[in-house]
Amino acid sequence: MNGRENRIYLWLLSTVVVAFFGACASTTEEIPEDLNPAEYFQLAQNVVSDEGNYALAIRYYQSFIDSYPEDLQRVVIAKYEIAFLNYKQGKKDLARSQFEELLSYYDEEGASVLPRWPQVLTAKILNRIDDESLNGEE
Repeated sequence: MNGRENRIYLWLLSTVVVAFFGACASTTEEIPEDLNPAEYFQLAQNVVSDEGNYALAIRYYQSFIDSYPEDLQRVVIAKYEIAFLNYKQGKKDLARSQFEELLSYYDEEGASVLPRWPQVLTAKILNRIDDESLNGEE
């Protein structure tokens, strides 16, 4: 290789290395412990819409659940979002089990205070998963 080819090769190699480590850094990003409930949801939505980083969004939702387990209304929403993100990634078996767990909240005492939209959308997505399975769209 001549000098110009070496520079191009090194530039390409360094670009790939930076991109690789940048991607790794975003998945291991620390989630601040002092977030309020709305911030968890906003940050999760931002990383999905801005970066397409489903793994980090799931970590934000799970951190919310771990930090605020008594906030059942938002816990149900966070669980829906986690299951939906897994569904979007093609992890249908995992999503199915998460959606089914989510529906169990609506069978418990106190379910009347839970938002209805996660229950409705969950039922629709479970039907879609069943249809996709029947049509061989695993």
